[in-house]
Amino acid sequence: MTSKKYTMDLAALNEKWSDQEESFITFPAGALTHPLLTENTRTFLTTYGLSESVAPSLNFAAGPNSLLTVNQYYRIDWEGLDDYLVIGHNGSGDPLCIDLRRDNEIVYLNHDYSFERVWINTTVVQLSRSLLTYKLFNTSLLNLTDPNDFSMRKFSDAEFSLLQADFQHIDLRALDAGTFWQMELDALVWERDH
Repeated sequence: MTSKKYTMDLAALNEKWSDQEESFITFPAGALTHPLLTENTRTFLTTYGLSESVAPSLNFAAGPNSLLTVNQYYRIDWEGLDDYLVIGHNGSGDPLCIDLRRDNEIVYLNHDYSFERVWINTTVVQLSRSLLTYKLFNTSLLNLTDPNDFSMRKFSDAEFSLLQADFQHIDLRALDAGTFWQMELDALVWERDH
């Protein structure tokens, strides 16, 4: 049986994010004119948007006129990089992108490794759900009774298993080897154990 939080409609997802008091950005319709953008991607980014800055160290920004390809963004001319529209970046400065040639999958391109493609989510909606799940898990580890306590409690293996299940309910490929979320969840366990 699928959990209700994964079948929630977009308005409910937006409301859940609103409860988190995040600063959201929507993308202007004029920035989303590329013919390979799907209607679902356009609608989500113009109507609901993404949290401007959210763990794990992701930042999103709407361009004023149009989303740039990776080649335009970096002022380079590499083969294949016109297939990616930049919607933000990660903490390492790698561009977060919509992959135009693969049904608008969300990826980042590792600029330290010749813009190697690293898969994040199948759709921008699944990205938003994944980010919310990650945020809620991290929030559950904080001591909310003491605003000066920035330490995080250690989570149990059972809690981690539930988190993994949550990610796989959101997006079946989320924890495949070499994906963004697989690496991020592995990092949580490493931090807990060290």
